[in-house]
Amino acid sequence: MAGRRKRVPRQYHQVHALAFSPLLFQAAMAARNMGVLGVVHAAKTTGLLPAEVATQAKVSLYAARVLLEGCLALELVSLDGGRYRLTDAGTSGCSTR
Repeated sequence: MAGRRKRVPRQYHQVHALAFSPLLFQAAMAARNMGVLGVVHAAKTTGLLPAEVATQAKVSLYAARVLLEGCLALELVSLDGGRYRLTDAGTSGCSTR
């Protein structure tokens, strides 16, 4: 039975999402507070590569990648062709007010 994948129950996905919610929330807040979401928002529809985000937000490349991946999991940003773009949900979370 090589190649056959076991189906994971829906409840497992819900529990998994709840377990990681606090971490993802903190990643989203850090991305907002450190300016990562702001520079992605300023790029509009062209989007930015992680290295460009790091340079413009004045954070390390590692920080930019980790924060962008967290925001991707929360669907605050989208990824297309290696470029990150802000989603509608990300636009509302971009403000520091």
